[in-house]
Amino acid sequence: MIGIAPQEISLYPKLTAAENLRFFGRIYGVKDAELGKRIDELLSLVGLDAHRDDQVDIFSGGMKRRLNLAVSLVHRPKLILLDEPTAGVDPQSREQILRIIGGLRDDGNAILYTTHYMEEAERLCDRLGILSEGKLIAVGTLDELLSGFGCAEIIELRGLPAGIDLAGMQALGGVSRVERGDGIVRLYVKRAADFLWPLQKIISRSDQNVRLKIAPLSLENLFLQLTGRELRD
Repeated sequence: MIGIAPQEISLYPKLTAAENLRFFGRIYGVKDAELGKRIDELLSLVGLDAHRDDQVDIFSGGMKRRLNLAVSLVHRPKLILLDEPTAGVDPQSREQILRIIGGLRDDGNAILYTTHYMEEAERLCDRLGILSEGKLIAVGTLDELLSGFGCAEIIELRGLPAGIDLAGMQALGGVSRVERGDGIVRLYVKRAADFLWPLQKIISRSDQNVRLKIAPLSLENLFLQLTGRELRD
């Protein structure tokens, strides 16, 4: 019932792409009558039709990752475990793998996806779990996790003088956190527009070139906060 694509490539390098799929299909008990058709389907799905008879040891890293994914699907599992399936691949293969996984999700497959790339989790996952030092510290949808953080936007300032006083900004309310480090100040706020005029007055008094950026709170921001890996660390 379970298909797995481990982080370490689990293929036989001296077998061809089709031979790897046939080998693993037989291990999983896929009948020969179905297996040939399934191999064709999967090679097409992962874009390796033209390389079906090539030995895996000449494949690029991205091609191996895609075949590794195909192997995990050969027996039509009900649960698919994917452990960092885009690790070490080129941008084109990464995008192709993400499209394939998104399609599997949309077709109703149950997928447990582990990754260090926060943008992949945001793009693919219906529910998220954040692990820190082996412990599950947060679970929920992206909206649920972000709404519980107490802010919606981040104001980032680069080039402010080190000793500048931001107490007035915090007195306005709506600031949940202020971070300083490496010449960067970050304000975690509920609504960035409320702070633009006060910030303009602070920036205008500085004789340095100050750059300002506003961005919505992301999963990566949330991850860094929850795991204690903050800017000042």
